[in-house]
Amino acid sequence: MRKITYMKIKHHSIFNNLNSDQINWNKIRNDPHEKQYFIPKEKSKYIEQASSQKSYKEIISEILIILLKFKSKTIFSFGSGRAYLEYGLKLKNISIEISDSDDSMDRIKAFNIFDKVYKLSFDEVLPKVQNFKGLILMSRIDTELSDDELIEMFNSMAKNKIKYIFFIPAQLLTFKSLIIEIYIRIKSILFKKKLVFCGYSRSKNLFSSLWGKYYKASQTKNSKSFLLELK
Repeated sequence: MRKITYMKIKHHSIFNNLNSDQINWNKIRNDPHEKQYFIPKEKSKYIEQASSQKSYKEIISEILIILLKFKSKTIFSFGSGRAYLEYGLKLKNISIEISDSDDSMDRIKAFNIFDKVYKLSFDEVLPKVQNFKGLILMSRIDTELSDDELIEMFNSMAKNKIKYIFFIPAQLLTFKSLIIEIYIRIKSILFKKKLVFCGYSRSKNLFSSLWGKYYKASQTKNSKSFLLELK
């Protein structure tokens, strides 16, 4: 089977009640029918949901090993979304700052769980990490950014001497993910659901070309994540 090299494809999804060609985070974060994206309005429900996310167990273990290696207990998360992964890390006595641009950040901030919560776009949040000495967490934000925007982000963080980034791709482009994209398109037709554009899926080699000028990367053992270290 041939290896996918420098490639990307459009990534789509379908939602229960979103009738738009483009993703609307404010809408789906407030829709309880979107179980993968909804953020509860009550703190107790939020904690209940965040605590039940067993899929983050391996990633949390990997991040804790990295923090121990580099003698750090501080994380700044870009595009944290529901911040369920960050909640799991917070339970490990890690200082966590989170950021995202949609209105749900106001709700999460009111829960008073994380050390700092910012409602900012990617461009707006970059000044917040100047001289940051901990670990930058970039979890599943890549579909929302173009290649040029990702390059500029890595360039900016390198200029700010950000040494370590834990990068979790939303979806690596593989033959399996290509089949899933075809399945989603067929499902949207069969169920008469709007096909919503959610960005791009990229190959591992394409990702490497985006950060390669600034960071060297090693893929983690148990998850499809990357530790980036400043060159």
